[in-house]
Amino acid sequence: RCRTVGPIERDLARVIRDDTGISPVLVVNEARADAEQDGFATLALTRDRLAGLGFAGLPDDWAWRCGDLCLYLARNALPKADRHLLIENDVLFLGQALRRLVDLARHPAAEAGAVRLGLHDEAPKYSRGLDRLGLDPRAGCLFPVVFATAALIDRMAGIRQQALALGLRRLNDEAVLAGAALRHPATALDLARALPRDFRPRPFATNPPLLREALLRTRPEGAHHPVLPLAQVLDRIADPSRGYGRHRLRRVLADAAADERAQIAAALDRAESPAG
Repeated sequence: RCRTVGPIERDLARVIRDDTGISPVLVVNEARADAEQDGFATLALTRDRLAGLGFAGLPDDWAWRCGDLCLYLARNALPKADRHLLIENDVLFLGQALRRLVDLARHPAAEAGAVRLGLHDEAPKYSRGLDRLGLDPRAGCLFPVVFATAALIDRMAGIRQQALALGLRRLNDEAVLAGAALRHPATALDLARALPRDFRPRPFATNPPLLREALLRTRPEGAHHPVLPLAQVLDRIADPSRGYGRHRLRRVLADAAADERAQIAAALDRAESPAG
């Protein structure tokens, strides 16, 4: 899942193909058309195509909030596939982590998997409203890496369509997956428990980000998220809407080499200086 296809996306696709034997499909948010990218198939995820699948009335930020829509598009395009594994482009797998994940996702007893998939002590922010759909609002997970059977994806699609009909536009992908999966909790796997050495809390979280170049130097085992290359870090510092200040970049700064840290510090100084 990505917004553009560049070196990082093609590298992840090659790793998936070479390490697991799976031929990945690149789902590109808001792309204009399907195309081949270095031999990899792509699917364009657009508002019009989603409307044709029965998903109308999407929120303005659907491409960020509604990652589950990728699964419905893939389910429609690949009807013979009995399960799907979705990986976002800011996830980096090192060592044998990806192979272990694929082996787990293929297990017939597992219907769904995601990090922190389960019932939380309090309703996650974007799960509020699940109760209006007859589901437990405490259901939640992280969405950068998920797998689900075709049957579960069909149930998720029904939940998303019902939510849109009720005007529940803030319900996000994590809520939809968790709400559907936890109807049968015995088949729903928390990847942090099922693969504890690969999905540890510090290297696999929602924030703060990790520096891609630093991870490729040290190559620690496991799955890592969110992982950003230096160029993207610098771009986000320059965009005030991103809020990429020194605190948010604390792990990036801690792991960066001296020259990288100097570039980041200079970008932060420029962003923090009043316009002249």
